[in-house]
Formats: sequence, C-alpha cells, structure tokens
Amino acid sequence: QIRALNIKCLRVFRECINGVSPKVQKVLQLLRLHQIFNGTFVKLNKASVNMLRIVEPYIAWRYPNLKSVNELIYKCGYGKINKKQIVLTDNTSITRSLGKYGIICMEDLIHEIYTVGKHFKEANNFFGPSNYLLHEGE
Repeated sequence: QIRALNIKCLRVFRECINGVSPKVQKVLQLLRLHQIFNGTFVKLNKASVNMLRIVEPYIAWRYPNLKSVNELIYKCGYGKINKKQIVLTDNTSITRSLGKYGIICMEDLIHEIYTVGKHFKEANNFFGPSNYLLHEGE
C-alpha cells in the first residue's frame, strides 16, 4: 500500500514498549527507534517496508511534507558528530560533517531529507532520531 502511493520516505515513531519480542526489538533498533516516543525518517524500499510490517503494532507513521521537515529540523536543532549531539546554531557543523556530500546548510539538510536525495542516509544519520513529543507541530 505504501509503495503503491509512490512515497519515498516516512516519519516513523515508536509508540509502545510492552511485550516486544526479540525480533521486533532488533528491527526497532535497526530503525533507530531505541526508546518510546523516538521518531526518525525512513527511506522506503522493499527491505524497509518489510521491517515496518514486522513492527507495525508498535509504531505510528506519517508522510512528511516540506513544512513539517523544515519545522522539525529547525525546532530540534541537533546533529550528531562523533556520536555526540551538537546544537545546530549555525551552518559550520553541517558543513564540517556533510560538506563533502554537498550539504552545507540547514536548507540543504532539509532538502536532502525531504527529497530523499542521493545522500539521504548521511543526512538522516547526522540529524538522528528525535523525541516526537517535543515537536507536537509535526
């Protein structure tokens, strides 16, 4: 159903922690949904759709639009460098981490995630999972 709509990306949230089997736990870890209320962007392909089916009872998802991606990245304002969260106060840290992929500012980061560009994986890993309760406007 998701693939039939020609959607490239979803925003996925972990909603439940009770009664999770080891297989489901592993898939949630692969999706970077380690804690309840974590949310992340997932690029849709055959493998990710199959993983989403496995964890479907424990997650919620929505289609991101440009406005919601923009607001989330500006509100959250964190990136990951060497496994440490850093505040995105200017474009310096983005340029340092993602400049080699042509991503040099917040707008480039937003564009790469929203359009599921060639360097989506690197951009999404830099942005990382976020707590969706903190971003109710999503």
